[in-house]
Amino acid sequence: MKIDDLHLKTAHLTELKTFYTDTMECSLANSSANRFTVTIGATDVTFSESHGGNDPSYHFAITVPQNQFADAVTWLSDRVELLTNPETGEQEIFFEDWNAHAVYGLDPANNLFELIARHDLSNDSDRPFGSDSLLRVSEIGLAVPNVGRAVEAISNTVGVTPRRESFHADH
Repeated sequence: MKIDDLHLKTAHLTELKTFYTDTMECSLANSSANRFTVTIGATDVTFSESHGGNDPSYHFAITVPQNQFADAVTWLSDRVELLTNPETGEQEIFFEDWNAHAVYGLDPANNLFELIARHDLSNDSDRPFGSDSLLRVSEIGLAVPNVGRAVEAISNTVGVTPRRESFHADH
């Protein structure tokens, strides 16, 4: 998916601005008292202040050059603690269905972000890996406590079928 603009709400505006501009070294496109926008590759990501005690968290994926996944892991591990798969203890995940490798971290608002190298894309790079190697946000999701139940509720309400059979309420 190619996401050009993404708008996310947060109760942690100051911390996120510091994280994405200083830690992740993304360019600050604009800023005001209650919002800011950073550029992540071809995507402008705007964080704006949430109101009414809301503290949403999201999951989003950032595509990196498919030939630089190892460099992306090293780069990211210098900036954040990488998350591990609780079942395997591995930090790097391979998705066979998508022919992709991914690694995960959390930002100060507990947003789960992912660097993903989709090996079927022709996006190789020979430049040293850095923040300018983050190509774009390519996935967005809302974190829910029970994925299976959420997928079932959406399927029943909207009438869509999950892409994979592994999404069932009993998982």
